Amino acid sequence: MAKSINKDEQVFYINYGLEDFLSRLTRGMTLTGRVVEVLGNNRYILRIWGYNLLTESTKKFKRSDEVQFDVRQLKPRLVLEFPSAQYLRVEL
Repeated sequence: MAKSINKDEQVFYINYGLEDFLSRLTRGMTLTGRVVEVLGNNRYILRIWGYNLLTESTKKFKRSDEVQFDVRQLKPRLVLEFPSAQYLRVEL
């Protein structure tokens, strides 16, 4: 079941685990996602394969930006790497 984070915005989180999402990832694979919300303080909600992920990045994005990155690390936290060697930390 999806629930709204903020009733004034159209951003949702998914009320179940991300095991299926994580099981599809392999180190080094390239992913493409879209920024669905800019939260401030370098935090974003990024949608990949229908999953909304709370992310943090030193790189600045705008809502609706499409971003591409490689899977750098799966455990203990998912880390995605940009070509410019800046990192996107994903909180799962």
